[in-house]
Amino acid sequence: MSKPHALLGPAIWIFGAFLWAYVILGEYTTAGVIGEGLAVLAIILVTGVSWIIAVRRSLVVPLGHLGMLGRILAPGIIALALSFLCAIAATSLSESSHKNQDTPITLTLMLLSALAFVGGRRLTGPSGISLLPKNLALLLTGCGILASLGAAVHMVVSN
Repeated sequence: MSKPHALLGPAIWIFGAFLWAYVILGEYTTAGVIGEGLAVLAIILVTGVSWIIAVRRSLVVPLGHLGMLGRILAPGIIALALSFLCAIAATSLSESSHKNQDTPITLTLMLLSALAFVGGRRLTGPSGISLLPKNLALLLTGCGILASLGAAVHMVVSN
């Protein structure tokens, strides 16, 4: 494994978690499966838990000039900027097309979120550091995959 990245790894990880939650829960909200309040709460929960775990795993790298507060806040700020850029790009693509591109754009965002989540985890630090019991981590991963598949199938079938 390459050298851990104390800021970039957690930032990409947090971005991937946020984007995944936003896209998947957005699909379930627009389909009427869950309400907006529950979706917002779930997005905050997924992002917050990922943020905490990513920052804790990044502590294998010395703090450097940003200190502990910088190590905690900087990945979230970078992830927020990445999310903003991603939203602008997706909106621009959707608005510039003469036909409805919602399904391909959403599927692309789902793939991007998964790649960012996994890539960010790999960049953050050694995977041997586990903050959740293995069974719980596997259960949450399975639920995430099922939620993604359910949203993707619903999106493809409904269009």
